[in-house]
Amino acid sequence: MKEEEEEEVEEEEEEEEEEEEEEEEEEEEEEEEEEEEEEEEEEEEEEEEEEEEVEEEKYPKVGEGRRDSDGDDETGGGR
Repeated sequence: MKEEEEEEVEEEEEEEEEEEEEEEEEEEEEEEEEEEEEEEEEEEEEEEEEEEEVEEEKYPKVGEGRRDSDGDDETGGGR
């Protein structure tokens, strides 16, 4: 009887260890996924910033080097 009980205890311990390992692996996977999501968000933000910079270069705001037809850098007024 003692041998059977010892075997059962060993099996239970092994199962517990396996479950713990699986939980750790799942946690690691979740962390990796979160890191990947954060990196993707950062990349998207950088792309948006670059697009905004390109737009600003194409269409500068009044007073930032843009000239209208009368030669000044503001619309509506004369020289």
